[in-house]
Amino acid sequence: MATYYLSINRGQVNEQQVVVGTTVPSSDFYFFWTDTHNPTELDCVLAMRAITRYMESNGVAVGKIGVDIPKL
Repeated sequence: MATYYLSINRGQVNEQQVVVGTTVPSSDFYFFWTDTHNPTELDCVLAMRAITRYMESNGVAVGKIGVDIPKL
């Protein structure tokens, strides 16, 4: 099983600043996945979109407002 990471630091907003690796990054934010269930690129994009919608809804999707979401 391999683990893959996409990471970026706070304040970096360009896709050229995303770091790709196979070890835990020291960046402020990272998204990781394993190849255990053979995810596709589309699976990863859909997961990131769902996480984005969750954060933009302030956590309302799970019935608790603002739980473990950074303040704007």
